[in-house]
Amino acid sequence: AAVGWLGIHSRPDSRTYRIGYQHSPPRQFVDAQGQPYGEIIDVLKEAARRGNVKLQWVHVPEGPDRGLSQGKVDLWPIANRLPERSRFYFSSPLVVWNYWLIVRSREPAVNLNAANGRVVGSAPGLVRRMGQKFLPKSEFQTYQTLPELTQAVCAGRVFAGLGADNMSLEPLRMPRDCELRLWRIPDSRLTAGIVAAPDNPGAARAADTLRREIGAMVTDGMFSSISLKWSGSPTN
Repeated sequence: AAVGWLGIHSRPDSRTYRIGYQHSPPRQFVDAQGQPYGEIIDVLKEAARRGNVKLQWVHVPEGPDRGLSQGKVDLWPIANRLPERSRFYFSSPLVVWNYWLIVRSREPAVNLNAANGRVVGSAPGLVRRMGQKFLPKSEFQTYQTLPELTQAVCAGRVFAGLGADNMSLEPLRMPRDCELRLWRIPDSRLTAGIVAAPDNPGAARAADTLRREIGAMVTDGMFSSISLKWSGSPTN
């Protein structure tokens, strides 16, 4: 059975696959003409060129869940692997990250119980949602940027800030007398990969091919070159 599965997912066919996109900074953007641009867009376009995967980019403002479920697209360039998305096919991870509590250095030993009944700052969206999962007894205050969040921690307006490995690397403007430290939340690992629509083996094969080519791009430096273009620092 394992051999058969590997055979099914070894090579895409020659059809054109519709791949969705939306305005989702910092990885995906949509220009004034409705066209996609951004780091993950460049990565997928180069992977498709190398792997001979034909892609048609389709703007789906409502995002991957509806786009893939309703048959609007066959693929999505990157999405978080969440329990409610178990019906979709995911490639091997493109990114892996953990969640952290950002606290003042003078705080005593930090653990999840220390946050019970206290206010924790977080970004909106998935970060806040995951925080409510990890810290169900905490109250949450939303901050739009990382500098705002760290300022709130430094000022004592929140007990801690919730961060993730994938948070935007914005400059931290902290008071000179404020020192922060990070505490990793146990079992907070989250992954994201290329996603294929349900019951679409051709799209699943294409997702695997694209992921394999991205691995080759990491090896030969192209992935780092694209990261350098968009973020100012090379990453693998």
